[in-house]
Amino acid sequence: MTIRLSIFTVLLVVVHSALQSQVHDAEISYFKTNIVIRNRTKTEEIRYEIKINNRNGERFTKVSIPYSKLYKLSRIAAFIKDSEGETIKSLKKSEIVDKSIMNWFSFYEDNFIKEFTLKHNEYPYTLVYTYQYEAKEFLEICDWSPVIDNSIPTIQAELTITTPIDYRIRYKSESVNKPNIDTLEDVVKHKWNEKYDNLIRTETMSPPLQKLLPGVRVIPEIFSYETAGSLESWESFGNWQYNLMEGLNVLPDLEKMKILEITEKAKSQEEKILLLFHYLQDETRYINISLGTGGYKPHTAGYVVQNKYGDCKALSNYFKTMLDYIGIPSYYTKIYANRYIPDFATDFPSPQFNHIILNIPQKGGDLWLDCTNEAAFGYLGTSCQNREVLVVKKDSSFLAKTPALMPKDVLTTQKISVKMANNEAIVHFDGIYRGEWYEVLLSLESDYNELEKAFIVRNNFVPAGFQLNQYSIKKFERDSAKMGFSMETSTPNLYKIYGNELIIYNLTHNLPQFENPKKRKSAVQIDYPINFTDSIVFQIPAGYKVTGTSFSDSIVSEFGQYNLQVDLEAEAISLVKKILILPNFIPIASYKAFYDFYKEIFDREANLHFTLIKE
Repeated sequence: MTIRLSIFTVLLVVVHSALQSQVHDAEISYFKTNIVIRNRTKTEEIRYEIKINNRNGERFTKVSIPYSKLYKLSRIAAFIKDSEGETIKSLKKSEIVDKSIMNWFSFYEDNFIKEFTLKHNEYPYTLVYTYQYEAKEFLEICDWSPVIDNSIPTIQAELTITTPIDYRIRYKSESVNKPNIDTLEDVVKHKWNEKYDNLIRTETMSPPLQKLLPGVRVIPEIFSYETAGSLESWESFGNWQYNLMEGLNVLPDLEKMKILEITEKAKSQEEKILLLFHYLQDETRYINISLGTGGYKPHTAGYVVQNKYGDCKALSNYFKTMLDYIGIPSYYTKIYANRYIPDFATDFPSPQFNHIILNIPQKGGDLWLDCTNEAAFGYLGTSCQNREVLVVKKDSSFLAKTPALMPKDVLTTQKISVKMANNEAIVHFDGIYRGEWYEVLLSLESDYNELEKAFIVRNNFVPAGFQLNQYSIKKFERDSAKMGFSMETSTPNLYKIYGNELIIYNLTHNLPQFENPKKRKSAVQIDYPINFTDSIVFQIPAGYKVTGTSFSDSIVSEFGQYNLQVDLEAEAISLVKKILILPNFIPIASYKAFYDFYKEIFDREANLHFTLIKE
C-alpha cells in the first residue's frame, strides 16, 4: 500500500444527531440480507427498497454491485414503484453494464461490477432491486450494517443467517440488537432486526465511521479457503496463512547470485537488510493485483523477479524470501493500513486486515518494513503506525503492535521571512517536513507531473489570501524521513496602514477548527502528534519603529503545549513558535477541557499583532 495523496483528505468525524421530521433526499424503506450456508456453500440474497424523495435523491438510483470469480453474482432484478405502490418500470437485462474494476494504482484486478441506473420523474417513488451471491470459499460470512449511506435513514433492516446445526459461527456486534436464534430440525437461524435513525454529521477529528456505525461481523470457526483453516484463535488463523504460502519462496539462481553480490560487503545484518530494501525499491514497483485466492495468497517470489512488480502480498513474500536466503528471519505480517487507527477486536480472531508488511526481529529492536513503500528505510508512515498486527509464524502466530510516531518523527520546522514591498508582504517559506507532510511531498515528487504538482501546491500549501510566486521541493538523503519545501508568496493581508501606524499581523497556522462544547457530540481521535516549530522574521520597513518590548508566552496542558518567544529589535521582529498537540483519544466527557486548551492557542495566535509607528 503506497503512500499517496489521499492523506489530503481532511480528518472527518462522526457524530449522532437525532433524526428530525424533515424530508430526506432518500431513505431506505427496507433492506434485507438473507444468508444460507449449505454444503459449505454460502448463498446471499439481498433486497433494497429505496424511497427517492427529490432530485438530489437520484444519486441512489445509480446502482453498482461488485463481484468476483469467488463471489459469483446472479439474479439481478429491479423495478420502480410509484407512491401508490404500483410497479411502473422494470429493469431490462440490456440496461446492465458489466465492468472490470480498474483504478489508478491497479495493473489488473480480478474484481468486477455490474451497474445500472433506474429512475422516474415523479417524486416520491421507490426503487427496488435484488441480487444474489454464491461463494464456495470464504473467511467471513458477513460484515453487515443497516447503513448504506450515513446521510439517509434506514427504516427497517434485517439480517438472517441460516446454517447447519453443527456449523459453528461466531459474531461480534456494535450498537445492534441481539439476534433471535431459532433451531429448526437440522438448521439454526440467527436473525437481527435493526434501523438507522440517528444520522451522522461530520465533526473535526472524530473517530472513523467504522467505530460508530451499527454493524455485525459474522465468521465461521472452521473454513476452507484454498486450504483448510480455523478462526478459533489468532494462532490458528496465522497457521492457515502460513500454510497458504508454502512453496512460494523459490528464487531463480541468477537472483540468488544478485542477492549475494549486493550483501557481500555489508558489515552488519541491518546493513544487509537496508541494501536489499533499496534493491527492492529500485527494481520493483507496487501494483494492486487481486488474483489467486482473492487477495490472501501472494504471487511467488519468482513471479516478482520475472515481472518486476507485485502487490503488498507478493512484494512482502519476495523480500522475506530474499532475507530467508541469507539467513535473516522475517515474518509476514497482516495489518489494517488506513489514515485512522481502526477499532481492532483482539478478542475476535478474524480477517481484520487489508495490507501486508514485514516484521524483522533485530537485537536493537524489531524492524517493520512496508515493502510497497517508497519512503525511507524503516519508516512505516501514518497509515501503519501504532496499530495491532498479526505476525505470521509457524505454530506460534501472535498479535503485536507497530511503533507509534513520536513528536520528533512528525516535526515540521519552518524558517519564514517577511518583508514589505509595494504595500504588500513578500513571504518566503523554507521548511523541513516530517510525518504526514513528508509523505505528501514524497508523493508529489514521485507521482505527479509539473502541472499537477503546481495545482496541488497552490491549493494545499499556500495559505488562504496568499498568491504563490514560486516553489521548490527538496529531497534529502535517501533514508532520511524528511523533505524540504520552499516557496515565495505575496499577500496584502499582513500589513495594514492606519495613519501613522503600521499593523503587522501574525502568520497563523492553519489549525483545525473544533466545535463548541455545547454542540460537539463525538469524541476526538488524534492518532499521532501534531508538531510545528516556526521561526519568523518580520523586517521592519524603513521609516518605522516597533512599539512595546520583547516577551514570551506559553501554555502547558495534558493535551500538548504552546510556546512563543518574541524579540523586538530595531530592524526586525523575530518570533519562535512551537505548537505540539499530543496523540489522544478524548471522550466527550473530557472534550471541554481539550477545547479550552486548544481555543486558547487558537485565540493567542489570532490576536497576535505588532504596532509600528512612523519615526
